[in-house]
Amino acid sequence: QTQELGDHLVVQGGTFKNLAVVRALELLTGKDVRFSDIPELMGAYGCALYAMEQPVTKILAIDDLLSIQQFQTEQQICPGCPNHCTVVQYKFSNGNCYYTGNNCEKIFCNAAEGHKKGKNQHHERLKLLYYRPIIHPQDSRLTIGIPRSLGMFEMYPFWHALFRECGIATVLSGPSTVQQYEKGLHTVMSENICFPAKLMHGHVYDLARQKVDRIFYPFIVMEAKADEKVRNSYNCPIVAGYSDVMKNAIDTQERFGIPFDAPVVSLNNEEFLKASCTEYLKTLGIDKITASRAIETAKKAQQEFIFEQHRRAKEIVREARKDRRMVVVLAGRPYHSDPLIQHKISDVLADMGIDVVTEFVADDNDADVYKELVAVTQWTYPNRIFKAAHYVANSTDNVHFMMITSFGCGPDAFIIDETHDILDRKGKSFTLLKVDDVNNIGSLKLRIRSMVESLQFSKKVSVFKPFVTTP
Repeated sequence: QTQELGDHLVVQGGTFKNLAVVRALELLTGKDVRFSDIPELMGAYGCALYAMEQPVTKILAIDDLLSIQQFQTEQQICPGCPNHCTVVQYKFSNGNCYYTGNNCEKIFCNAAEGHKKGKNQHHERLKLLYYRPIIHPQDSRLTIGIPRSLGMFEMYPFWHALFRECGIATVLSGPSTVQQYEKGLHTVMSENICFPAKLMHGHVYDLARQKVDRIFYPFIVMEAKADEKVRNSYNCPIVAGYSDVMKNAIDTQERFGIPFDAPVVSLNNEEFLKASCTEYLKTLGIDKITASRAIETAKKAQQEFIFEQHRRAKEIVREARKDRRMVVVLAGRPYHSDPLIQHKISDVLADMGIDVVTEFVADDNDADVYKELVAVTQWTYPNRIFKAAHYVANSTDNVHFMMITSFGCGPDAFIIDETHDILDRKGKSFTLLKVDDVNNIGSLKLRIRSMVESLQFSKKVSVFKPFVTTP
């Protein structure tokens, strides 16, 4: 697709002082590439040219500018959340301060006074997901520990309501932290597994520390179908079967005397769902009538959770259009709402005054995207991402798309290409953010800010392209 670049390529940046890189670009594109003899300074020239176009508010002499550059540094630990970021404060001689190292701007903020933050549906989603009425362990027949990990970022409302209706107390593991992750790291059996899976080990240790009676994480092969137009509704193999890994890697029964329950459940078949839940609850001493009532309550709780996410996403977009605010659909797997996994990318966007919504912004009309896919629509979470991309592709210019993917995710290899094509056909940009357990997100922040700036100043005319299937 080099035709999109045009016939005359001009490059900038220190990388292009390496002539081998320039030549490689020429060979790959078949184009003549031109560059300055000082490509590393082009960004500075651009800043100067941009400054010249702005209205003059104050004139400073060179000596005054140089004096401002005198600064002192002070290192602090941010108390705003369990991540405990190491923040460096730069104090300049004119009294201004600047902070680096903070993954969000909850405590240490560089925004101008009066700056309005954007809405963050990922934060709202976590509250909607986990802030639920509980039964005190002393008032229950037993306590079941649930790891705040993987599939529970989607299905916790169901399991919470199921157990609560049966008089069973549910105990969640604590929010993800680096310290918690490191406690379980020695039991991770594969280095190339994704970070969200590695993180679950720490959550299981946290539940053992809380001395729950049992730990629960079901084996769910099939998710519920979001609509009838999809081919199937398979779960991610890691999300589905990681309970078996945990039982072998940690063996909570042997180490802590705590059984690890992993009943096989399928969410796409009502009869099998009821049968498997009833059978499991029977092992906990729950009679069939109580189990049946609990299953219906759990299904209702899950439906309300899904409905509220759709409703809230639409509401945020509607208000943003009225106020002419930028909206970013930050799509990914359900567990990408975990602040540690996503490295607070949603906070970075919200701190820039951008409203952030999840992939639940898509509705039934966006199922038309399935007609334009090369991939088979057999994975529940990817299907949701496809619909969200289709929604953005057919939306107004203030709605844009970003996708989070974790290193080591196999299915995302083809999902990324499909998502890019959905957006590209309607002239919308696709921004991919790869995350893992590395806590330094400076490069991600730079990528996000560059994308936002390019969208704000872009005068690109969209060119629609037809869908072309494979031979």
